[in-house]
Amino acid sequence: MVHELVTGRRPERGGNWLTARNTEVDVSAVTDERWRLLARGLLAPSPSARWGHDEVVQWLAGERPRIRTAHRTRPIVFAGASHEDPPSLAFDLLDRSDTGAMWLRTHWSELRSWLDREVNDYTFDRSYLTGLDASPQLAHVAISALAARYVPGMPPRFRGHEIGADGLLALATGDSSRHAAVREAVATGAVGLAAQHWCPHPSCRSGGSGRCALLERVQHEVPLIMRRTVETVERLVGSGTDAPRRPEPHEVDSAWARAVELVLDPGSASTHRSVLRRQSWHPTERSPAPHAPWWVEQRRLALRDGRSGEAVATRAALVTAALLLPEAVRIGGLVSERERADGRARRQDRWASLSGAARERWDGVRERWDGARRRRAQAATAPTRPDQPPMWRPYGYGSPNPQGEEETSGSRRAQERAKRRVERTMNQIQRAMRAGRCRRFAYPAALLGLLDGLGRVLRPDEGFYPESAFVTSAYSGLVESARDGVLAGLSRAAGMVTGLLPEPVETAWWLPVVLSVILVLLGRSAASQRNSSRARRRLAAFRLAVAGSLFMALVLLSTGLVALGSGVFIPLDGLLG
Repeated sequence: MVHELVTGRRPERGGNWLTARNTEVDVSAVTDERWRLLARGLLAPSPSARWGHDEVVQWLAGERPRIRTAHRTRPIVFAGASHEDPPSLAFDLLDRSDTGAMWLRTHWSELRSWLDREVNDYTFDRSYLTGLDASPQLAHVAISALAARYVPGMPPRFRGHEIGADGLLALATGDSSRHAAVREAVATGAVGLAAQHWCPHPSCRSGGSGRCALLERVQHEVPLIMRRTVETVERLVGSGTDAPRRPEPHEVDSAWARAVELVLDPGSASTHRSVLRRQSWHPTERSPAPHAPWWVEQRRLALRDGRSGEAVATRAALVTAALLLPEAVRIGGLVSERERADGRARRQDRWASLSGAARERWDGVRERWDGARRRRAQAATAPTRPDQPPMWRPYGYGSPNPQGEEETSGSRRAQERAKRRVERTMNQIQRAMRAGRCRRFAYPAALLGLLDGLGRVLRPDEGFYPESAFVTSAYSGLVESARDGVLAGLSRAAGMVTGLLPEPVETAWWLPVVLSVILVLLGRSAASQRNSSRARRRLAAFRLAVAGSLFMALVLLSTGLVALGSGVFIPLDGLLG
C-alpha cells in the first residue's frame, strides 16, 4: 500500500509463491529515500525481520530504524528445489504429492534432522516421519500432516485429490476408480488431518474450534460403520450353503465411499433405501435378492428409521445390504429356482395322490363289476341234478335268462355312471389347480378400484382444476375422451348397467373400495393351497372373481374413467404443484 501510494503502482513480484517468500521486493521505483526505507522495512520477506508497530513509530518520529536481516536456515532440497522454511516445503510436497511421497520414503530422517537442528520446530508430531521406516506406504499421510501443520490455509489434498468436505463427497459419489483413495484417506486418518485446515463452512467457524466439523464426523463415524459392516460380512460368509461369497476389494472400496456419502449427505440414505425397496416390486429393477433371507434381514435393519443412537447401526446395515446385493441376487436366484422345483414336486405329488385315489376308486368299481360277472357266469354253467325240480333248474346254454340280462345291463350303467363321476372329479381338480390365475386380473382390478374410490373422495363437487402443467394437459385429455369418442359410448353403456343399482350406491365412494376388498379375498381363496380348501370352493372363488372383475370394469367405465384419473392426478398435482 505504501509503495502504491508513493509510485502509483504495486511493486513487481516475480516468480511464484515459493520464490516470493525468499526474494527481496524491488522498491527502486520509490525515488524518495525516506519513503523507500519505509517500503523496504514493511516489505521484508521474513516475518521476523519485517517492521512492526515500534519501527513505524520511530520512522514517523523522524528516526531511521535498522533493516534487520532474518536468520537464514540451511535449506533442504526436494526434487531440485531448495526450501528454507517448512511452509514452502509442505506446499511443494502437497503440490507434487506422488514425487513427494517417493522422496519422503528415503529422506524422512533428513527432514526430521532439519526440523530439529535448523528450524527448531518441535510442534510437528515426528511419529508421522519415524513411522515411515516400518510403513513407507504412509508417506501420503505424512504429507497431509505436514500440510495441516504448516499450510492450513491451503485446501487439503490427498494423493492429488481435494479432500475437503465438498471434494470428499464428490470423490465418494464419483467414479468408482477413485473410491480406493477415499478408503485410504479415511482409514489412515488423512481426513482427520484435513479437518485441521481452514474450513469455509459458517457453522464450523461459529464453533470457534477452527476445525471442519463435517470432516471430523466422517473420521469418527465412517470407521465405526465399516467395522460393523466387516463384522456382519464375516459372520455371513461361510455360514451355510446359501452364504454369500467374500466381496472383492473394489467392492469394499465402494462400501467405504458409500459410508462417507451417508455421513456427509444424510439425505442420500433415502436414495439408497429406494434402491433396496425396488428389488421387490419395481417391474424393471426387481431381482431375486429378496429370496436370500440373510439379505432381507439386513434390508429390514437398513429401512428402519435410524435415530440418534441407532444412526451408525442403520447406516452399517444400509452399507452391508448394498455391498452384498450382487451376491443376494445370485443366491436369491438359486433359492428361487429351488423353491420352484420344490413347488413343482409338491404339485406333482399332490396330483399323483389325487390321481391314485381316483384310480383306486375306479379299480374298485371294475373289480366289483368283474366279480359280479364271474358269479353270473358260474351260475349259468353250473350242472343240474336229476332230482332237482324243473322250477328250480337253472337255465342252461342257449336258454333265455331275462333276469341275467337285466342284471348285466344294470351293472354296465352303474359302471358308466361311476366312470363319469370320476372323470368329472378329475376335471374339477384340474380346474381348481389353475384357479389361482384369477389373481392376474383380480388384483389389478382391485388396485384400480381403490384409485377410483380415492378419486371419488378427493374430487371436488365443483370440479378439479390442477395447477401443474403436466397434470392439466393429461387430465384435460381424459375429460375430453370421456365426453366424446369410444370411451364416451362405453361410459354410457356401463352407466345403464350400474344405473340399476340404488342411486346412493351407484355414486358412493365405498362401492369400488368394497369390490376391491372382495376381489382380493376371492383371489386369495382361489389360490389357497391348504388341504381344507376344497376344489369346489376354489372354483367358486374363481368364478366370483371373474364376475367381480367384470363388474369392477363397469363401475370404472360408468364415470368415463374420470374418477380413476382423479385418484391418480389429484395426488400427483399436489406433489408437482
